[in-house]
Amino acid sequence: MELKTLLTASRITHFIEMLYVILVDRVQGSGGKPDEETSLELNSLAKEILPVWGPFVPGLRDILLAILRGRGKDEAYARLGQVLKDLHPKGKGDIEVPIEDLDLLKAMGAYFRVNSANALAKLTKFASLSKSPWVVQRLAPKIGSQQDTKTALEQLLRSLVGRKDTALTLDEAAKVKAVKPESYKAYLELRKAFNQSWRDALVAFIRSSGSDNACSLLGCGYGRARNRPAGRVGYVSIEGRSHNLRLSSNRRQNQANNESKLPSVHL
Repeated sequence: MELKTLLTASRITHFIEMLYVILVDRVQGSGGKPDEETSLELNSLAKEILPVWGPFVPGLRDILLAILRGRGKDEAYARLGQVLKDLHPKGKGDIEVPIEDLDLLKAMGAYFRVNSANALAKLTKFASLSKSPWVVQRLAPKIGSQQDTKTALEQLLRSLVGRKDTALTLDEAAKVKAVKPESYKAYLELRKAFNQSWRDALVAFIRSSGSDNACSLLGCGYGRARNRPAGRVGYVSIEGRSHNLRLSSNRRQNQANNESKLPSVHL
């Protein structure tokens, strides 16, 4: 079997899944042996992957053993990163090699080789491409409480403009920035935290559905889409962009039934 066959066949999915499990261990582990869940995931994948990938990935078995035993892990991560860096060009330029898989291999190589923060951010964002619910759950963002930030924002705005709210108007923001720059800076920080808690909750929900593309607002519980045309259902992408999809007559009725059962959810 040629290396190119490995890169184009479905088995690369399990290889990438294994890399994600190792990433979880590096990001969340203690530096010693992986926790029990991670060890089970890695052992299971290694048994499937080593017989196929071992002959083409130098030292893969030794790298995995070092990680599982919790010995010389930093060196094992660096070796794995170099292996992935060398592996990436062998699939580059071949139209049969999935671009997203190559991108993940490149990012994995950069992360394990030099602990790249940008690579880690990218890999975390596209965790669902691992096709592993376990990985997706482990890399889901921690959801902060929006209520505490909301209360602080309301108190700050009341002191600045005498109104209970969470956002300044454009005119108010300009005036506060000019007259009370420190208060304006505090306002921006609170707004950032306020919005981030919602985004984290949204990302966590979408990833738990196994998709990085879109989720139905009806299923999310994040509120109904505003100004939605009749016969359409609101969807939102992982970036927070919303759009509408047309429904058939039968699905319109199902939509109405589902909406009537939705609880009110406040983040």
